[in-house]
Amino acid sequence: MALHKPVAFGPLSRKSQFLTSVGQQEQVLASQFNIHNRPARAVAAMPKEQFSSRLASIETAQSALIARSMDYHTATHISAHKHSRTQLLFPTIGMVSVSTTDGHWLVPTGHALWIPAGIVHAVDMISNVQMHSVYVLADAIPNLPGHLHVATLTPLLRQLVLEAEGFDDDTPAMRSHHIVGAIFQEMLCLQELPLQLPLPTS
Repeated sequence: MALHKPVAFGPLSRKSQFLTSVGQQEQVLASQFNIHNRPARAVAAMPKEQFSSRLASIETAQSALIARSMDYHTATHISAHKHSRTQLLFPTIGMVSVSTTDGHWLVPTGHALWIPAGIVHAVDMISNVQMHSVYVLADAIPNLPGHLHVATLTPLLRQLVLEAEGFDDDTPAMRSHHIVGAIFQEMLCLQELPLQLPLPTS
């Protein structure tokens, strides 16, 4: 489900400028990120063009909050990348593993992963996955968590995000305003869980 209706971008738009640099950014991140961190099961990479377009649409958006969803097959690998926004990621079907240079975080159904802005991470699908993500400007509200961690996903937050994924140009402004505000407040109430697998230091 898309957050906005398709938008035509001109040759000098922010999205076009962003897309021209995505390949270079991916190479830099790959050189900094230990690809051996990812589980051996992940063998099918997400198509580069699809990944680049999706990343560009997130980075160039103007809204304080963006909600997206996507389905993935078992063993799909999303290569190392980062966002200028904080990301809350959760599967409603399946399980995912998120890797950074510090370790792996397992995210089963009913749980969410908080990824602060600027954290380089890769994602692997342990099974067929229905993935949902909320991308939030780092300064959208005060007291957002500043560290990567798994949390329990509340039924209320899950439903609010599903509603936000359906926003389009016809969504009443008052409705979207209240839903986004409720998402922000519910994010602050998530309970952290110890689902990290630290990497060895030697």
